[in-house]
Amino acid sequence: MNGTTNIAGKPEAQAIVETVERLAKPELLDLGGGVRVLVQPGQSGHAISIKKHLDEYRDKPERRKGTASLGTLQAFIDHANRFKDDDSAIFASDDPKEPKLTSVLDYHRSGATSDPRFGQHRGVYEFPLSDEWEAWTEQDGKPMGQGAFAEFLESRALDVADPKDAAGSSLDFAKKLGVEFVGASRLIELSRNLSITEHSRVTSATNLSSGEVQFSYVSEHRDETGQTLKLPGAFLLSLPVFRGGEAFYVAARLRSRKKESSVLFFYELWRTDKVFEVAFGDACTKAATETKIPLCVGSPAACPLRAS
Repeated sequence: MNGTTNIAGKPEAQAIVETVERLAKPELLDLGGGVRVLVQPGQSGHAISIKKHLDEYRDKPERRKGTASLGTLQAFIDHANRFKDDDSAIFASDDPKEPKLTSVLDYHRSGATSDPRFGQHRGVYEFPLSDEWEAWTEQDGKPMGQGAFAEFLESRALDVADPKDAAGSSLDFAKKLGVEFVGASRLIELSRNLSITEHSRVTSATNLSSGEVQFSYVSEHRDETGQTLKLPGAFLLSLPVFRGGEAFYVAARLRSRKKESSVLFFYELWRTDKVFEVAFGDACTKAATETKIPLCVGSPAACPLRAS
């Protein structure tokens, strides 16, 4: 007999080759739930996911995932309505610096014993501020010269509301401060057409019985004809807080102060924090009502696992 043979009667070399091939061949294991892995043989064998290889041959994705960034509240609502199901959820971040709505369209099934889901299909609306809101809040309380103030008012004249439209908290503001709202034309006339100087005088009065002298300092503004000028006390703005959103009335008090030989103008917006709060709350209510999706204030839970 030529060559060494094994028990099965095969040449030893052939038996070794077959054994090595058998031991080197990876094994496909089905772990259930659609999860299959390749297991490398040997003492140091480990499982290798074959999902990415299978995904290459899919006709469609295994599930929806990804985050859509929506530019308007209505777009956020329409996107949620398109993909929602009975267990979708909306989360509202009420941080004034970073307000945001997030829809988690594949949120966990409701109920303590229900199945979890990946939470990877989402929509986000980050409440972009309107140009009007940014323009007026940026200059709030900042003194401007007559020319700069006139230029600012001319560029933003359409934001000034008719005083007759004042209502609610705006009227309360006017009553508390004892001021009246003026319109855009009056503000522009004030800033552009009046040459303002400040005249000051000191008066004194003597108490004859005690000899005490009381001094008083009187300061007044005059127009170019020398007549005393009465500065309007306040004006009313109509501003959308968020781009494409509803406009809200914002009261503004007009101020002026002397700087050397000139007069500076500035305004102070009243309770913009409350206006922002109302606008954000209205947006949340609109989103919850028109999508019929439960809304929670906070952040959504992280994904249960990092699925590819």
